[in-house]
Amino acid sequence: MTMLGMLFLLLMAHAVTDFGLQSEWMARAKNFRVPPSLPPPGQRPNVVWPFVLLAHALINAAGVYVVTQRMGFAVFECVAHFGIDLLKCYGGTDVYRDQFLHLSTKLMIAATVAWGSVA
Repeated sequence: MTMLGMLFLLLMAHAVTDFGLQSEWMARAKNFRVPPSLPPPGQRPNVVWPFVLLAHALINAAGVYVVTQRMGFAVFECVAHFGIDLLKCYGGTDVYRDQFLHLSTKLMIAATVAWGSVA
């Protein structure tokens, strides 16, 4: 597969996993600075946010795995996605830089696949 073909598939997966599969509750609950409007019964937002952020990163990693069939790329995506979204929680980036960083990881994966590297 060409680099552009792989990149297109990864971008489609990103659109589904980062937007389509992320509920409003999840978007709020993964940020420790913004309490969700409806936390799970008996839970406080500052207790659940790491689990929600990890779940979101794993969902995005699953999209990368489905496209690439390589666990190394999925692990890279999970770690990178978690870190990028955590940086956004700390106010270190905005939605535009956040998406630029996410799309940059997809570009790195597509380039690595195109160049025949093993992950």
